[in-house]
Amino acid sequence: MWQTKNLLRLGDLFIFVRADLNLPTTTFVLNISVLRGRRNDV
Repeated sequence: MWQTKNLLRLGDLFIFVRADLNLPTTTFVLNISVLRGRRNDV
């Protein structure tokens, strides 16, 4: 299970790096990260 979470985090980092070139994508990724954070808190 933790391996899957690590892969998702690596994917998020990769998306963030690419998002630096695209503002709309950045906001989209930020929204997903917030939703994931809330889901993890619950």
